[in-house]
Amino acid sequence: MTKKLFSGLVAVLLVLSLLPVSLASTPQVGGAVGINLNTGQFAPRVYMDPATRIFRHNAADGGTELVERTQNYAFEGEQLSWDVVVWDKNGREQISNVHVTIGTTQGVGNQEEVECVQNARVDAPSTIGARDDEGNALAWNANTMLWYTCIFTVEPQASMYGEYFVVGEATDKTGLMGTFDENSYWFFNPNIALNIIGTIDFGTLMPGQRGYSDTIVVTNAADAGSAVMLNMSISGSDFYDPVSSGARCPTSNVLLLTTFAYYATQGAYSSSTNAGADVEGYDTIPYEVNNDPSFRARIIDANPVLNEGGDLAITFRLDLPTPCIGDYSTGNIYFWGRAV
Repeated sequence: MTKKLFSGLVAVLLVLSLLPVSLASTPQVGGAVGINLNTGQFAPRVYMDPATRIFRHNAADGGTELVERTQNYAFEGEQLSWDVVVWDKNGREQISNVHVTIGTTQGVGNQEEVECVQNARVDAPSTIGARDDEGNALAWNANTMLWYTCIFTVEPQASMYGEYFVVGEATDKTGLMGTFDENSYWFFNPNIALNIIGTIDFGTLMPGQRGYSDTIVVTNAADAGSAVMLNMSISGSDFYDPVSSGARCPTSNVLLLTTFAYYATQGAYSSSTNAGADVEGYDTIPYEVNNDPSFRARIIDANPVLNEGGDLAITFRLDLPTPCIGDYSTGNIYFWGRAV
């Protein structure tokens, strides 16, 4: 009996010895380190498409392209427009404002005049010659680029007068700014004027006599430095005796404008080549009608434009009718200068 109990105990001990032994995990240690990185703020770049630069008449003159303007002056209501592409490496969402500025010096931060409007263009800046700092042509990137149209309108002289640089500018949300390189330089709303030196003086003429006046000088007296060019024309009215004197010349108390003619010179040009000029080079003077420029005549057909500071020398001829009596001093001969 005793022997059997001992044998059972041994069997139990053998079973227990087959169970796995529990061991502790291998020790380990860990650590972490952060990074120090500041993303650089990229000032927006602006590139102007020269093919879209257009200068237009004001609305009263039809708003058509003003291709005849060859000097840098502009008047109220005239417009200058461009397309520009803005590139911001920090993302197109960082572009906060695109506008046209004017200022007396070049650079960013000048006076804002008009906001530009985003348009639908998606062509690459490389098509207008834009390159990055390494000289690589800029491909289109919808994440960092946007196109805009800028239309700048000249304001009245009270708020916009004098000489200014004009350029497109972009600002990002951090206040960094950039402009395109091709500034324009304009004289806004220059004063235009004509100076007339001398009088149309025929002295004393006998009825039936042809007489010639003293030569007068008409000067383009626009603001100095404005480079304003004036298209010069002439018109006039009949002349009347200002007092009750029994005047008659030849059938009524009026000296008709058709009895006058003029001869004008400007440098190498003269009125002698005008379509209506006679053998002496004198041309007729049209009547002024309802302040309508279409009835006026160019003073010199071959060179109608008078530059700022330029002069026209004009002599008048009068064929006094027979009979004629009276003092015909009420009336006018008009000189007109219209900015080109």
